[in-house]
Amino acid sequence: MKYLKIALLCFSVSCFAQNQDSLFLQPNGALGKDAMVWNINSTTNYGSNHQATLTAWTNGGSPSFKRFYLEFDYSLLPAGAIIDSAFLFFNHNPAAPSHSAQHQGSNSYWVRRVTTSWKEDSITWANVPQSDTLHQVQVPNFTSNTQDYEVDVTQLVADQMQFGNYGFFMRLVNESTFRAVVCASSDAADSTN
Repeated sequence: MKYLKIALLCFSVSCFAQNQDSLFLQPNGALGKDAMVWNINSTTNYGSNHQATLTAWTNGGSPSFKRFYLEFDYSLLPAGAIIDSAFLFFNHNPAAPSHSAQHQGSNSYWVRRVTTSWKEDSITWANVPQSDTLHQVQVPNFTSNTQDYEVDVTQLVADQMQFGNYGFFMRLVNESTFRAVVCASSDAADSTN
């Protein structure tokens, strides 16, 4: 089974060490909370953008950076659940108009925990929430220009459960031009990507 879109988080959950179950979270555009931010249009909100793009590029000769935020609703987790594992599936977006819809350059990226609240319909480059580098995950460079990513975020989710869930923040490790990760957000028109 292939898991689609960025808005999917998979948990392996043990409840009081009696039984183990999995929970798959894959909200659509109406229920998903994710947004891209861009330094070029630093006060523009991209909460409904179908791209989840991380870039270090140029725009009209100026440095251009895009980063991505997302948050999952953990209310379906049973009380007392112990998170054994959690994976974020961050999938390539072949319909993306950016970068010929392909990952580019040396594009290793960070997945970090957001530590303050934010709103999908008002987040911009100019008002991003705070994030923490504790237990950040470094995702290696792509091996295919159209690959999907499976990221182990177990420790980040454990931190969210302990300190508050405000989601994840993703950015390139090296924001020197020319690098891109081109994936789909929960707002992608084609849910099969």
